[in-house]
Amino acid sequence: MKVKDIILFPFHLLLFILKEISSSILKNEIDEERERNAEILSAIHKKLDTLTKEKENLFDENTLLTTRFNRFKEIIEDNINDVFELTTTKNNELVIISYSKQNIFDTIRLFGENGKNKYGDCKIELTKRGEEIHIQDFQSKIEGKGYGRVLMDFIIKKASEKKFRSITGKLSTVDSKNFNWLIPFYESFGFECTLYKPDGKIIVGKIELNLFCIVRKHGN
Repeated sequence: MKVKDIILFPFHLLLFILKEISSSILKNEIDEERERNAEILSAIHKKLDTLTKEKENLFDENTLLTTRFNRFKEIIEDNINDVFELTTTKNNELVIISYSKQNIFDTIRLFGENGKNKYGDCKIELTKRGEEIHIQDFQSKIEGKGYGRVLMDFIIKKASEKKFRSITGKLSTVDSKNFNWLIPFYESFGFECTLYKPDGKIIVGKIELNLFCIVRKHGN
């Protein structure tokens, strides 16, 4: 090895080391920059996914609102001569209660915002007998929505306001297969349910709610 090379060897070695250090530093900086860019890109994708989902949710909500609006609009147009009252079920579903302007205690129908029946998701037919309101028929097209409970609450309230003394009805043989839930349903409103066998075989019954007791109970 020449003297010149020996003298310059430390400088070459130092230059090599500096190049390696610079290369390592540059590589680290590039890797860090890539990681930062990857994190930024990931955040952008997440934000885009969130915005896309929000857009889809808004579209679904708008579609649902339009469907509900059109349903209520159709109900009102088809029953233009009726009186309408709005209320909600236990599940906060908006419902319309519809009845005749001339006589509220005739046929009262309930339309749920999520219902589909054009002629009412639940209805009750009534007649007036002096100071008594008699239930002729009580039907619910959809079970488990709380429509029947809302409608019964409404009728009891209106009958009390009109100073009727009682609400009555019959439990026929058609209802017998539903006595296990129908009787507790009426009893939860304060109805007295009585079962008997007029022919000694078939069980039928009657229901009666004393509205005077309800009024007195609430202190009115």
